[in-house]
Amino acid sequence: MCLERARLTSEVLRCFLRSIFADQRRRARALFGIRKGECGAVTFIQRFGSALNLTPHFHTLVLDGVYAGPSHRPGDFAALPPPQTEDVARVLAGTAKRILRLLERRGIDEEAEPIACDDPLMAMLGAASIHSRIALGPEAGQPWRRLGDRVESIEEDESGVELQATASPRCVRQGGMSLHADVAVPARDRQRLERLCRYVARPPLALGRLEALADGRLAYRLKTPWRDGTTHVVMERRELLERLAPLIPPPRAHQVRYHGILAPCASGRDYVVPAGAGAMKAARPGSSSPCSVDGSSGVVDAGGEFDTLVASAPSDLRDEGCESLARRMAWADSTEARLRGRRASLSGVGSG
Repeated sequence: MCLERARLTSEVLRCFLRSIFADQRRRARALFGIRKGECGAVTFIQRFGSALNLTPHFHTLVLDGVYAGPSHRPGDFAALPPPQTEDVARVLAGTAKRILRLLERRGIDEEAEPIACDDPLMAMLGAASIHSRIALGPEAGQPWRRLGDRVESIEEDESGVELQATASPRCVRQGGMSLHADVAVPARDRQRLERLCRYVARPPLALGRLEALADGRLAYRLKTPWRDGTTHVVMERRELLERLAPLIPPPRAHQVRYHGILAPCASGRDYVVPAGAGAMKAARPGSSSPCSVDGSSGVVDAGGEFDTLVASAPSDLRDEGCESLARRMAWADSTEARLRGRRASLSGVGSG
């Protein structure tokens, strides 16, 4: 229901985060006696499924603990043990209750149109994508074409979501909603964290999975075969455009959101984000970084260091001409490499 209703999307996401944070605070209170722990998370709003179908959902990276003290120093972080399946079920149940109350307040019925859009064409494309139907042309209304050794599936879902699902720990389904919480990254494993961030922030179309068939049509390979044996979805070339159009986010709707202590206006954000403004100030000469774990500064003042490097640049780099432009580009590349190397040497400091 919240595909083109950006405000409703934000409210649904808020319901989800409140349930997560409430459960984290409950567990922190039970385990450590912490009464007012501060939680943090980052959400990537994703609108697509593996078959280029419109299926909006949230990928949320949550701090696996709470900050307990007023200074928000690393020593104030209380790490929580991994949630159990019953904890995940409790979060999903709380989310469902909050969302239902939200829809009641907004006067939105469960049978309401899933697309609310001033553009009838976009509304039609979105509705067709949700139901995995062809929207335009002589085959409009027909199911998407598929390839693979298909077998009948009792739990087949037109969107393909159910077909891709497998039972796993910390994965719960209830009332048309699902929650998966079986992925964790150790605090110091920066490469794995980067891979996870790249995954949740990926674009909808992977060109490596798109191929042209002999008859001129396109086949898009699913990342994981569906349980009915489907491995590809097949489309005419124009149908690729009709599938991509609904996946474009509405204007002025941020697709990356920061919550809790990681929110932009959070009072303690500068002390828990290594590159925060407060940490930058503390990392300057004469100060000690609040993110340091060994007494040394754990923050790279990238802005100040870059200004220093720019001031030391050779004066002839300001000259006009292609040769000077090439030299400026080479100097910029070497400067970026120096900054990247310095950041890498301190990447694990203050990461909590």
